[in-house]
Amino acid sequence: MIWKLFYDICVKEASIMKGMYEPVLRLLEANRVMLDAIKSRDPDKIDKAMKFHAEVELPIDRNV
Repeated sequence: MIWKLFYDICVKEASIMKGMYEPVLRLLEANRVMLDAIKSRDPDKIDKAMKFHAEVELPIDRNV
């Protein structure tokens, strides 16, 4: 019974936990891309990074 409870919490709920963290990980990656672009001082690279960041960030805001 304890093993089943542990299994249910760890394995079955893992997909829920993963779903909670995926948007955060995508946003962190977008922020890393933005930081690299700013450090490069390349306006085209910054523009692309801003567009990428907006594409990643906007779906998160719509769900809040």
